[in-house]
Amino acid sequence: LNKDHPLVARLALQTGLPVSLHHDASAAAVAERLSGSAKGIDNFALIFVSYGLGAGIYINGELYRGQHRFAGELGQILVPGQEGPVPIERRTALVDLIDRLGLQPNQPDLLQEIECAAQADHPEVARWLRQAAGHLNWAIDVVDCLLDPERVIIGGQMPASLLRRLIATVLAVGPELTVDRGDRRLFIVEGSADPFFVAIGAAAEPITHAFAPSFSAMLKPPA
Repeated sequence: LNKDHPLVARLALQTGLPVSLHHDASAAAVAERLSGSAKGIDNFALIFVSYGLGAGIYINGELYRGQHRFAGELGQILVPGQEGPVPIERRTALVDLIDRLGLQPNQPDLLQEIECAAQADHPEVARWLRQAAGHLNWAIDVVDCLLDPERVIIGGQMPASLLRRLIATVLAVGPELTVDRGDRRLFIVEGSADPFFVAIGAAAEPITHAFAPSFSAMLKPPA
């Protein structure tokens, strides 16, 4: 979806309010900067692990969306697979774990079932953690080399206990970063697993714009 999608105009007409669309990772990044692990940080990347994989990026205190608002589509980067290149999210996101556990992505108790499997030390959870951590370490190194952020945050929509295990595995199996960051535990940190964090960020974004307008926007000449 982009800002010109008919849904935007339709919702604005029906509500009488300004309407904008958000990438879920970008919205979560807004929430992280407002009240989470990125509070007070101007340059960071949130790697957002849920059914898919994405990134929310802040540069110099501003949310970066890209020319076509597709910035952060980290999950679409291709990595080698047994039958040819596959999107990295097929190796790192919950879509793969759900398949491994024989669950359905639309079942209402999905997160509870995933948490039960993790607590029961299901072998497929351990396999997924090792695989996902390996690919995430590569993605973190790419983000670090490209953006030089102060911090990389790993968050998403999953059981909080599973997120903590994922981050612990990333730190345990990861090689040293290309850029010397010292203690990786201070650079790669835990974000929120709150399922409502995306909504919080999406709701907060227009408020933050009203009280802290974009410097780059102020530099643009009036239309």
